[in-house]
Amino acid sequence: MIHRLFLLFLAFWLSASVPGQAEALRELKWEDLVPKRITVENPLQHLNEGQKAKLSFVLRIRALKERLGLPDDSDMVRKAEEQAGELEQEGVSIDRLIARNRALRETRRRRDESVVRELDGRLVRLAGYVVPLEYAGTRVTEFLLVPFAGACVHVPPPPPNQIVHVRLDNGFENAGLYTPVRVTGRLSAKGISRSLFLTDGTLDISVAYSLQGNGVQPYGE
Repeated sequence: MIHRLFLLFLAFWLSASVPGQAEALRELKWEDLVPKRITVENPLQHLNEGQKAKLSFVLRIRALKERLGLPDDSDMVRKAEEQAGELEQEGVSIDRLIARNRALRETRRRRDESVVRELDGRLVRLAGYVVPLEYAGTRVTEFLLVPFAGACVHVPPPPPNQIVHVRLDNGFENAGLYTPVRVTGRLSAKGISRSLFLTDGTLDISVAYSLQGNGVQPYGE
């Protein structure tokens, strides 16, 4: 019995004295931040070019009719309804396509706001472009990391799960909006909303991920 206890103690002491392995750093690409289980199918992919043109014309004229009060006997309205009838004869239901398009937009919204839960708490590195939010002197201490240059500033923001909100305790010297960097840190799959102050007003941005950064390097180093 004493011998068995001694062996157990020895095994425990040996296991405790071996240093733990360092946590593996995961290199991420932007597509890794989008859940794979949510697929989006274009409801118009089965239409030929002629059917797409007819559908576009019908929807445009119907919208004008509703907005401007176009009469049913106007040339444009009559032509639009003739093309709608042709589509129905070809097996293309406009009402069904409209319903599927609404469902498509909702699916895209859910996909754009969804996160990959398996990445929560992981040590990661991700390359992208910096949109500064807060400074300490000349050093950027808080910023949005985005997949393409000028996002949120010169062009509309990407989907929420294509933006990462980053905080850095010590900050870094930013080379500008068009200089890519690689950011390392602990990722959190928790959404936030952040206000970006621009020259022409304030833009509220939804962000799906946050990251407590511990290093920023120029891309390629």
